[in-house]
Amino acid sequence: MAFSQKLFDELPIVAILRGYGVEQSTRAAEAAVDGGIVNVEVTMNTADVAGCIAAMAARLAGRANVGAGTVCSLEDLKIALDAGAQFIVTPVVVPDVIAECNRKGIPIICGALTPTEVHQAVTAGADYVKIFPVHTAGGPEYIKALKGPLDQVKYIPTGSVDAENMPAYLRAGAFGFGVGSPVFRKDRIEAEDWAWISAGATRLKEVYLNA
Repeated sequence: MAFSQKLFDELPIVAILRGYGVEQSTRAAEAAVDGGIVNVEVTMNTADVAGCIAAMAARLAGRANVGAGTVCSLEDLKIALDAGAQFIVTPVVVPDVIAECNRKGIPIICGALTPTEVHQAVTAGADYVKIFPVHTAGGPEYIKALKGPLDQVKYIPTGSVDAENMPAYLRAGAFGFGVGSPVFRKDRIEAEDWAWISAGATRLKEVYLNA
């Protein structure tokens, strides 16, 4: 399945999975999607990341976008795309990865932190810019400050974002979010508490849509 821009634009929250096996990852992702999340990322430093992406893409076809995160090289990109990743997330500015995604028509969320890095990401062709780790840089106030000179950028704050601080980020000018533990908390995944994951996803969706 191809990336659904419609799904992404309706709820640009990316739920991030890192470090789980194929079955756990797939079941956790499905629980999040059942709760309303429509974009799920698996990081490249996950064991059998290709298997995770392939299984999730098959299970969630038509219901959610499945992407690869922590993509730091063209080698990572090839593994991700061969497995069926529909969008790409990098932790830092990687110009050759951005260029290849542009060439292939694959949406890319490029990681950056400083204004210079944000400008480099956009100039290189990033569709969205992930500000990470946003909480250490000043949280919502930092996004607001970036929006001053760099106001056309679609910011995806990532790092300690939750339902409580999401409205402040939206007021500051955030477009979307990368989230981890508010949906994929380690102890809840290990306990196979899929209802908790679905509830966390629903909470984030409601906050985003009603902020």
